[in-house]
Amino acid sequence: MSREHNSPDLLSEFLRYLVNHEQAEDQSLPSLADLSQELGVGIAALREQLEVARALGLVEVRPRIGIRRKAYSFLPAVRQSLAYALALDKTHFQAFADLRKHIEMTYWHEAVQKLTAEDRSALNNVIRPPGRNCAAHQHKSPMPSTANFTS
Repeated sequence: MSREHNSPDLLSEFLRYLVNHEQAEDQSLPSLADLSQELGVGIAALREQLEVARALGLVEVRPRIGIRRKAYSFLPAVRQSLAYALALDKTHFQAFADLRKHIEMTYWHEAVQKLTAEDRSALNNVIRPPGRNCAAHQHKSPMPSTANFTS
């Protein structure tokens, strides 16, 4: 799949630059002044675009290291959007919960097929700890350091 197939209407100049420069993940990006000149965008507009990319978790900015593209993660954008929706109206949480439930149901069978024998064993141990009768409501900690907390 070509990286050139992005919608110019949806991506800022800075985001298009990130998409088209794979080395951005391994190396620091050029300075804002250099990027401004290369992209033909004012530094103030570029700072705004950089801040959007940062809020979406697409880049990190560190002193003495500079700007680097991060590996893509869906979480920051969803977290920002959900936080905003909840600040507007707490009932938006139910819509998000419904969406999550439907996504989980859709991918359930695919996820189960990917379980390894080790995964299944670990899950069985959560449900039925080894050497324990499920009817006994005692819990044995799997961690020796926490045994005193569960006895």
